[in-house]
Amino acid sequence: MKIIDKELLKKYINGEEFEESLLDSLENNIEFMKAVVEATNDSNIYNVCSNNVRNDANFLMYMINKFDYDTDFVTKILIDFLNSNELRYTKEQLEVMISVVEKFENQKFVDNLGKNKKEKVILYNMITKMLKDAMYPYVMEEFDGILSEFKDSKIICDYFAKQMFNVYIKHILACNNCNFETLIHNKFKTKEEAMEYGIERYLIEEISMEDENLANYLKKSLNDSSIYSNNIAKVLNNWHQFEKNKEVDLFEKIIDDVTNYCRYYSVSPLNVDVVLFMVSQRLGIIDEISKIYPFNEDEFESNLGFYEGVDYENVKKIVENDINGLDNDLIIQELGNRKREYNRNLKRKKNS
Repeated sequence: MKIIDKELLKKYINGEEFEESLLDSLENNIEFMKAVVEATNDSNIYNVCSNNVRNDANFLMYMINKFDYDTDFVTKILIDFLNSNELRYTKEQLEVMISVVEKFENQKFVDNLGKNKKEKVILYNMITKMLKDAMYPYVMEEFDGILSEFKDSKIICDYFAKQMFNVYIKHILACNNCNFETLIHNKFKTKEEAMEYGIERYLIEEISMEDENLANYLKKSLNDSSIYSNNIAKVLNNWHQFEKNKEVDLFEKIIDDVTNYCRYYSVSPLNVDVVLFMVSQRLGIIDEISKIYPFNEDEFESNLGFYEGVDYENVKKIVENDINGLDNDLIIQELGNRKREYNRNLKRKKNS
């Protein structure tokens, strides 16, 4: 803050009369009005400031930071500022909105919201929607549209780069029909491989196929750790549990598929336990299956002939497809057709 005439400041605060031209000059002076606010701690000073002072982005952020506990006041001055340009948000307006959003996203600030938390969340949602609406026209032009208009504002480019990054990630997940954790596990076999290659690097490479300018900006201008860092940390921290759950899901699916085959598609009557045990043993997954489906091995010694029949080949193919992540729909459809044909032929024989 620049040096302010203390006597002049004292007289202004005490309400002494000034010549109109001097009063106008003082109330149009950003640094002087900041000093008045600082000395009085009174948000009402905003009301006597000139439009030039009110519409100054730095002054506005000063007022927002100083009176952030007063949600009604912050909302009022922010809306006044944003309404000062009816056609399109200016660079200064966008910078203020982004600064306010980032302030709200600061965990320490969130923890101190206190009794006005609900109102401030409403304000935060309002501003983020405004920013989303402001970004939308540029999405069609890819990130080059942002760079062309706001290349001299790092805060705007950084913010919109992160938002467009999130848009592309959602698109990638939709195309792969999976959530973020599954996407990363599908790409990397081990946690060590993911960490060595870099999940951020992989994501940016995927984005580069859609928007090369955005990918280049993310690589050069943003700290990788700030991009999707929470989601990435969760994936890495949960890596082994995810693989364990994935294994359990796989073997439960195998059990379900074998059970369904025995009930609905088998050529001859089959005992689910026998089939499951013998196929699992032959494919080397008996230990894993046994953890969730206990067997009594003594019951299966006399069923070795099962390995020679068509049912074994069918079940083996279904289980192998499950292990390799392949679809069994065509097999099931073919087996269903065979079963229906078998039942029709059986019915014809009975009727003949």
